[in-house]
Amino acid sequence: MSKKIIFLLTILLLVFYNIEAQKITDAKFKYNIIGDNFIKKQENFPIVRETENYFIIDENEYLIIRENSESDYAIVLDESLSKNIYLKTSIKLGPSENEKSSLGFILKANKEFNEALIFEINNKGKYRIKELTNSTYKYLSNRKNRWIKHKSIKKQNLYNDVKIICENNKIIIFVNQEVLKEISYKSDTTSYSGILIGPDTKARIKYFYLNTDIKQENKSKFVANTGKSLNETFNKNEVFDKLKNDFEILQSTADSINLINKELEKTINYLKKEKINFSNTSSAKDLENKLAKTLKDLESKKEEIINLNEKLKALAFEKKKIKDDLLRKSEKINKLKIELKSEKSLNNSLNVKNKNNQDLISIKSKEIDELNTKNNSEKLLISSLKNKHKQRLIQINKELELVKTENNNILEEKNKLNQKLVSTEKEKEKTIMVLVDKSAYNQIDVIINPRISSYLTNSVTPLKTLEAMAYKKIVLASDVGGMKELIKDGENGILFKSGSIEALEEVICEIIERDDLEEIKENAYKYIINDRNWLENAKLYNRIYSDLINEK
Repeated sequence: MSKKIIFLLTILLLVFYNIEAQKITDAKFKYNIIGDNFIKKQENFPIVRETENYFIIDENEYLIIRENSESDYAIVLDESLSKNIYLKTSIKLGPSENEKSSLGFILKANKEFNEALIFEINNKGKYRIKELTNSTYKYLSNRKNRWIKHKSIKKQNLYNDVKIICENNKIIIFVNQEVLKEISYKSDTTSYSGILIGPDTKARIKYFYLNTDIKQENKSKFVANTGKSLNETFNKNEVFDKLKNDFEILQSTADSINLINKELEKTINYLKKEKINFSNTSSAKDLENKLAKTLKDLESKKEEIINLNEKLKALAFEKKKIKDDLLRKSEKINKLKIELKSEKSLNNSLNVKNKNNQDLISIKSKEIDELNTKNNSEKLLISSLKNKHKQRLIQINKELELVKTENNNILEEKNKLNQKLVSTEKEKEKTIMVLVDKSAYNQIDVIINPRISSYLTNSVTPLKTLEAMAYKKIVLASDVGGMKELIKDGENGILFKSGSIEALEEVICEIIERDDLEEIKENAYKYIINDRNWLENAKLYNRIYSDLINEK
């Protein structure tokens, strides 16, 4: 029992540690504006279930699914106004065929939301930074709206831990504990923060914390590009029952007041009819005072009745609206009943078809039994043939033994040839190193091998590419079959789309800013030395010939 208790305490401590580790502990930014780990109920991120947007809490994470393929969707935290902020979150992007799919963080947004700074990540391990000014984007991370690849950013279905510090005019962006970018951005006013969801984006937010250096009130209310609050839902049946109950209470009160009015009117009419003079008696004066008080109470009740009537009118209007809504739902139910009836009819026809199929299966089963009987007789015939040709099999086995002996002799010769190839390969490496020092390849840094997709380029591997890799040069090549057999994109070379000038322009711009070119060169050289030599080719052919011999 004690072991179980210790185990449970350990699990609870680990969970507590993970939750606490997510929070912001920087002493300068100690005032929390948003602190959501999506484990318990929260009011910051809206719950949306629409045709184009589906945002819910799923498995203690904020699930984002956007089905619009053209436009972005912004969620901005209202009243998060602060000059300096510390944002800490963890996000995961899912697969998407839309190249614009991304998840961004809105920073420094003004009240009209026509000025802001946005940092975006996509599911291909790339990022970009853009500035919004009067509904126009200016890209700060690169020219021509290009995404930048960075080794610290993980691709789709992997979490990226993001940390952004905005202090005065300086913004520092961290991704997975590595500084990605530092930006100087002049903005002395307080501003909003939020997230920007790209077209056809599927993403998850594990947690989202936002701290500031100045204590302030925060109502944690979101505004989105729809201009409406999207997380208010209600049950119309419950509202209808409540309205009905209120209506009955008000009706009962009104009936009681009407009865009082009628009794008072009867009393007044009676007194007028009898014409009794109460002026000289004390009892008459008391009765007159009581009557005056009753009339005063009646006046106050009239005002109450007017208010009640107004409420009754409002309730009647709400009741009519709900009845209309119920009528529409009833029509929908009738429509569904008709559809259900047609489904039942279809189901009956399927049952008839199923019975026919069962009859057909029964016929086929009989045919299978007949075939099995025939197969058994053929097996007996094969068995007799095996016995008849047993001597022939013995002779074939002897011949196989001779072939194996001959194969062993061939293997011995092959080993000798392999030893010669090893020595030849070493001499070749020395020759390559000498040629590298003297070759004209030393005068260039990048080799471009463009190819148009055809039968030839998809089936033949070029030697020029191998030569450039041996000389430790960066190779940019079209993504045709022959090239893809030699180059792994981003590891020992870079591929671009065949026949696309724009794709070639993009990879040329990209290598100017890449910091892993030396690693790519070294991988290419190792690939030539280790995999593209005569020794490896001999081993390959040896395996092929051995497999063919063993098949005999």
